[in-house]
Amino acid sequence: MKFINDKRFENAANTGIPIPSGNTVTVEIPVSSNSGFLHKVVVQQASGTSVGFTVDVLNRNVTTPASSVNISKIIPSQTGTSGSAMTWSSDIGVPFRAPNNKIYLRITLGSASNSIWDASVIWRTVDS
Repeated sequence: MKFINDKRFENAANTGIPIPSGNTVTVEIPVSSNSGFLHKVVVQQASGTSVGFTVDVLNRNVTTPASSVNISKIIPSQTGTSGSAMTWSSDIGVPFRAPNNKIYLRITLGSASNSIWDASVIWRTVDS
């Protein structure tokens, strides 16, 4: 049986993702299975001075070396422009393995700005 799942982070609901000036933040997202298909990722700035940003969705929480980050990406890095939402989607989904039943949403700011971010990640589990 397939299950559609989503995880939302919303400033209006006090669950936005705070990012200190010029930093990168990684948010852990529990998934109900160790594998699935990623269908949609939306990230947008909810407060603070508008900045460009990069979004990664990873199957492991790694920061170095760069080669480990690259091979842990479920989808290629997505770039968002200042003042706009970044949306990535796939009708059929991109398969992923989540060794610890977790995937990770990483947001990297392009310049200094204390800000809060909204995000939504949608995936489905595989047939059982």
